[in-house]
Amino acid sequence: MQHKKQSVLIVDDCPMSRHLLKAILVSAGLDVLEASSGVQCLDFLRREVPALILLDVMMPDVDGFHLLGEIRRSHAADVLPIILVTSCNEEKDIVRGLTSGANDYLTKPFERTTFLARIYNHITLSQMRKHVDERRERLTSLLDLQRALGDMLPEAVMIHNREGVLMYQNEMLKNLCGGDSLGLAHDVLCRFLPLDLIASLQKGFLKSPSGIVEQEFCLINSEVSHLLVRSAVVELAGGDIARIWSFRDVSKLRTLESDMRRQLEGGSLGKFSGELAEYMRALLSHISEIASQLSAAQESNALAARYIGEIGRYVDEGRAFAEKVKALSVHTEFKLAGCEDLNEVLRVVVEAAQLSVGERISFVLEADAGLPKVPLTMRNLSSIFGNVLSNAVDAIDGQGWIRIAAQADAERGAVRIRFDDSGNGMEASVAERVCEPFFSTKAPCASGESIAPLKGLGMWNAYNTVRSLGGSLSLSSKVGSGTSVVVYIPASH
Repeated sequence: MQHKKQSVLIVDDCPMSRHLLKAILVSAGLDVLEASSGVQCLDFLRREVPALILLDVMMPDVDGFHLLGEIRRSHAADVLPIILVTSCNEEKDIVRGLTSGANDYLTKPFERTTFLARIYNHITLSQMRKHVDERRERLTSLLDLQRALGDMLPEAVMIHNREGVLMYQNEMLKNLCGGDSLGLAHDVLCRFLPLDLIASLQKGFLKSPSGIVEQEFCLINSEVSHLLVRSAVVELAGGDIARIWSFRDVSKLRTLESDMRRQLEGGSLGKFSGELAEYMRALLSHISEIASQLSAAQESNALAARYIGEIGRYVDEGRAFAEKVKALSVHTEFKLAGCEDLNEVLRVVVEAAQLSVGERISFVLEADAGLPKVPLTMRNLSSIFGNVLSNAVDAIDGQGWIRIAAQADAERGAVRIRFDDSGNGMEASVAERVCEPFFSTKAPCASGESIAPLKGLGMWNAYNTVRSLGGSLSLSSKVGSGTSVVVYIPASH
C-alpha cells in the first residue's frame, strides 16, 4: 500500500459535487482522486492512501458515518485525516461525525478560502505526525542499537543524572552487580568500592565538571583485585547534565604484566650476571697466568715478589666476587620445591651476623612462631637477608643495634620482614638509589690504598631476587635516624 502525498480523495455519489470540489482543489495545486461510493472508496484504500479524504455523509449504498467507521478500523485519524462534507448542520450530526472518527466537519455551503485552509491544516498536521513517528522509530532503533553496542563492551557502563538516578546500565554492569538492576549510582559504587573510597570520590572524582577522569583501584577483599574506573560529564539538551561511568576489571591484565615483567627482569639479570662472571673469570685467569710467569722470572727481586703476591691476592678476591656474580644468574631460576623454614633461616642468619661483628652491635630477632614457608632455598634467603644486614652493619659507626621483625601477612599471602638499624641514615636522594647496580654509599678508595672488593651489587641482588619471585623490597631512611628495610616474600601454597 502506497501513501500518495498531497492527494485528496473525494468520496461522493453526486458527480456535480465531486466536480465542484475537484475544481477548487486542483486550482490550489492539489492532486484529486474520486470515488462515487463507499465500496469504491474501500477498494481504492487497499491500493493506496491519500493525504486526506473528503467524505459525503449522505450516500445511497453506505452512509458516510458507517463508511467512516470502516475506514478507522485500519487507518487512524492522525495518519489519514477525514473531513465530513454535508448539508446536515444539526449539532447531533456534527457530534456523531466527530465521535465516529472524523477530523473535521464542513457544512454546505462553505467559503472557498476557509475550505482550503482547513484542508491544508489537516494535511500539514498529518504529515508532521508522520515525520514525528518516523523520527521516533529511528530514535527507537538507534536506542536499541546503542543498547546492543553497550552490552557488547568489555566494560560495565552506567549513566546517571544530577540526583544519582540511573538512566542507563548495560548487561556487564548487571552481571558485576550479581544480576541485579540497581536504581541509584551510589548503590552500584557500593558493590565495587569500599565506603572510604567512595567518600574520596565524592570529594574529587565526582566533582570534576568536564573531561574524562581515570583512576585504578587496588581492592583487597574483592574478587576484582584491580578495577579501572573512568568517568565523564555529558551536557544534555536544556542545560541538564549526566555522568557516564565505566568499570573494567583489569586484574588478569595486571597479573600478566607483572608475570612478564618478572620474566624479563629475571632473564636480563641472569644474562647480565652470567656474561659478567664469565668475562671476569677469563680476565682473572689471564692475569694469574702473567703473574705466574713474572714470579718465575723475578725470583731474586723481593719488590717484584711482593707486588706479584699482591696481584695474586687481588686475583683471588676477584675470583670470589665472580662466583658471587655468577650466583645471581642461578638465583633467577627458583624451584618452588625448595621451600625453607623461615624461622630457622632467620635464626641462623642473625647468629652468623652477630658472630661476625662481635659485641659492637646487638641483634634483636622478633619473629612470629610458625611463619609460613616461602619458595626459596636456604642459599637464596641467606643471600637476601645477609645483604640487607651487611648494609645495616656498615651504616653503624661504633656501638649500635639492628632489629629484625617477621610476621605473616594473611591479606597479601606473604611474610613481612622488617629490618631497622641505628645507623647514620641517608638522604632521600641516596636512599632511592641503594638498590641500583654498582651504587655504593661508601667513598671510593684513594690512590695507593688497598683495593676493596667491588661494591654495589648486594642490595641490587636482594631487590631483584625478591621482585622476581613476586614480592617487594622497600627502603626508607633519614639522616641521623637510621634506616628501615621492609621485605615481602610470597608464602608457598
